[in-house]
Amino acid sequence: MQLDDAVIAQVREIYDLLITRNNNLLISTAESCTGGMLAAYITSISGASKIFHSGFIVYSNVSKVKLLGLPQHILSIYGSVSAECAIAMAENCKIVTKSDIALSITGNADSSSIPEQKQGGLVYFGICGTNSKSYKKNFNGDRHQVRSQACQYAIELLGDYVCNILQ
Repeated sequence: MQLDDAVIAQVREIYDLLITRNNNLLISTAESCTGGMLAAYITSISGASKIFHSGFIVYSNVSKVKLLGLPQHILSIYGSVSAECAIAMAENCKIVTKSDIALSITGNADSSSIPEQKQGGLVYFGICGTNSKSYKKNFNGDRHQVRSQACQYAIELLGDYVCNILQ
């Protein structure tokens, strides 16, 4: 897997902002369709352990429930590709890891085996710090392109969130 240098540069900016403000804020991730790519981006920079706590790859619904403690009813009612699931993943990731900020990604990287009759390229994001918010994006391209675009967008969300809380 080749990581995008522009996205790594964005991670470096987030790192520099957190370190220069001496906030000791820790980030954790919970990823489904990106399979750990977001955590790979964050940990690709030297010194990442100063800002990154841990990352979960919760690809299956079973792992979402067992590792994150996601309530089964969220998956039953809304499905794994939903704003509700993304929020619950971020909130539970933050609780489990005791990190300051948690970021989640869940969606369909392509249309080959789409659960819940949702389109390929549909991705939901959750971010949880002092409050929680979800975001929805539709990406075009093949599986790798969708996953890469999702990670890039997640890093942008993280950067915006960090800038807002440090103002």
